[in-house]
Amino acid sequence: QAWFAEGIAEELLHALAGVEGLQVMARTSSFAFKGTDKTIAQIAGILGVQAVLEGSVRRFGERVRIAAQLVDAGSGYHIWSGSYERRVADIFQLQDEIAKSIVETLKLELGVEKNEALIPVSTSNLEAYNAFIRGRAAFDWANPDVLTDSIEYFEMAVAADPSYADAWGYLAYSLGLMALWQSTEKISLPTIVAYQKALALDPQQSEALSIKGWMKQLLEWDWESAGRLYRQALASRDSPNAMLTYGIFYLPMIDEIPRAISVLREAERLDPLQPGIKSNLAMLHIWSGNPQAAIEKAKEALALSPEHIFAQMALIEAYILSGNCELVLKIVDALPEQLKKEPRIFGRLGVCHALMGEEDKAREIYKHVKETTPYYYANMQAAVLAITLGEVEDALDIMEGEIDKHAWTS
Repeated sequence: QAWFAEGIAEELLHALAGVEGLQVMARTSSFAFKGTDKTIAQIAGILGVQAVLEGSVRRFGERVRIAAQLVDAGSGYHIWSGSYERRVADIFQLQDEIAKSIVETLKLELGVEKNEALIPVSTSNLEAYNAFIRGRAAFDWANPDVLTDSIEYFEMAVAADPSYADAWGYLAYSLGLMALWQSTEKISLPTIVAYQKALALDPQQSEALSIKGWMKQLLEWDWESAGRLYRQALASRDSPNAMLTYGIFYLPMIDEIPRAISVLREAERLDPLQPGIKSNLAMLHIWSGNPQAAIEKAKEALALSPEHIFAQMALIEAYILSGNCELVLKIVDALPEQLKKEPRIFGRLGVCHALMGEEDKAREIYKHVKETTPYYYANMQAAVLAITLGEVEDALDIMEGEIDKHAWTS
């Protein structure tokens, strides 16, 4: 039942992150040390925090027992510890009780009223809650198979409790991000239905606001409304999800790359062990004309997740920009077979062959990518390869088709 424990930990994380005066690491970085033998001091040093909350969850039947302790990273002493046993049905109140105990123990002037819930009860349906936390634990936008699993869990959650705003918001967010892997035509309607449900229940639901902004961009090219929605999402919650979509999908499209880098650096501060943030920071450095910074950031992402497709894309792109195509060939050759033929990587390999004067190899790759890749998937890379080969009219045709289909390509 590790997912159940992670769900409880994540609810505590969100509650504490919402308290003014506390800075809390985000999910990926906070959970990166589960099952490791690192000490509290080592973990705190890596994350740059002053205290670490750790604990255990044991569930037996309809009862749950939680033990938790807040440890000072410098001294190793316990600042606070508590042990609780409740009915599973009381899990929301129990999470809130633990969060309040921590806040009170830290003796910060936070202005938290005793009767104010740090963890709002967004559902009283345990079946819905269980499905939601499993979906959130599995969530990974950079992996279409895992993202599909998350969508299925979120669909279970809203089926069990149609009034569950956060589940609708995460469902909308996950469906919308499938535009990285599927056609806009396929994902747009279910995404819109899901974010409309979420915002009808909670007008400030962060993931729903972010993905509504994303749909405004893709479907209507309404940059003004999209920007307003992204900013509203950021104001409603200090969320790396909202920062990521704002920083990578929106700001670069309105020629605000330095600002995008600043936003993603803040997201990285909140979640320093999240490879997706680092890989997108790498791509932003490429767009700003700084391939060396991109290489460093892509390598950081790959140290965390060696097969992260967007980190590999960024590293290869940065080496191309640096004029080091021979190294790109070595990198691609060392990749697992399924990544070698990934159109977003294979197309970049073709660019390298073209730049190295190996036109036959480049054209063979171009023909393969153009004939086998769906119109919504990586065709921008096909266009770049076409331009590199001097096929400008082909490149224009590809890009015009992408615009007509409202596709998102990379």
